[in-house]
Amino acid sequence: MLILIKFIEIILFLERRAMAIQLPEMRKDKIRDRWTIFAPNRGNRTSSAPKVCPLCLENENYLPQNCGGPHILYQERDNSGLCSVRVVPNKFLLLMIEGKTDVQNISDVFDRTDAFGAHELVIDSRKHIYPIEAMSPSEVMAVWRCFIARYFDLKKDPRMKFFFMFRNYGKPAGASLEHPHSQIVVYPVIPTDVHKIISNFQHSADKYNRCPACSMVDYELRKKERIVSQNDFFAVIEPYSSMVPYETWIMPTKLGVFHSPSFAHFLNDIPGALEALAKILIDTFDRLNRVVPGLSYNMLLYTAPYGADNEQGSFHWFIMIQPVITTPAGNEKGTGIYANPLLPETAAENLRSSK
Repeated sequence: MLILIKFIEIILFLERRAMAIQLPEMRKDKIRDRWTIFAPNRGNRTSSAPKVCPLCLENENYLPQNCGGPHILYQERDNSGLCSVRVVPNKFLLLMIEGKTDVQNISDVFDRTDAFGAHELVIDSRKHIYPIEAMSPSEVMAVWRCFIARYFDLKKDPRMKFFFMFRNYGKPAGASLEHPHSQIVVYPVIPTDVHKIISNFQHSADKYNRCPACSMVDYELRKKERIVSQNDFFAVIEPYSSMVPYETWIMPTKLGVFHSPSFAHFLNDIPGALEALAKILIDTFDRLNRVVPGLSYNMLLYTAPYGADNEQGSFHWFIMIQPVITTPAGNEKGTGIYANPLLPETAAENLRSSK
């Protein structure tokens, strides 16, 4: 396995050098205890964008190439045998798989390292305009099977620590392409904000012998005040301390496996879970778009780090949807304390009554 990894690193390094790409790096802010990725090549995303959509099937020559064709890492096909979902390397990398993970001390106050990791693009559909609420359950399931497959494949590299999936939809949310797509970023470190979540889960487990997410879901299911919808496997919640209007969490609630650290194990191992997730995602985005027409949003997947994704792990996986309605300003950026003009109880009522 290590020989194969080294071979892939060499091939990718030669490809990057041939393309004259300035490789990204990570620098540590020791005052705020967080890493920043410096990726100069990503500044070319707009200026170098083709006039045609590079994610449409007929324009696959614009995708990263390998052996005379598009570099497909994984794909799903529909019942007709046509490619429905594709996973490819991101052309504008945040992280590179040929980097090193050792941290270099530039001085007493400055650390840096190669921006090692994986950065992949999941092309959700062949269709150019196709929001989640318009998709069928089988189509949404195909997208999530890609996430699951890439999760387990990337886990094979022991240097990978944290799997993160996100979806930017709409220009206000940071989407640079109109074609529906998601992104996978796998880090060699635990990001600072994620580390805080992990610490909170572990603290609750150590002090109260209970997961705070399980406690929250249990409370919300009993009170119903901030529940939008639910099925046998998931609950859709407007969280008690939501940061932005219509912030929405989708959390696993399956009886007997109430607590689940890993999305991939939950969806892969429990019959019916993947279909239930697909249906509740479609319903949730339908409700959100009825209340906020033309919705732009970020969808974020939080799952346990590699190595802590077993049944005994303290983490509780969940999906967070953050609509882009308000703009974080000085107070939010400076303190991390958000001002939300919409109570979650009102948001939940609006979403419940939207259908």
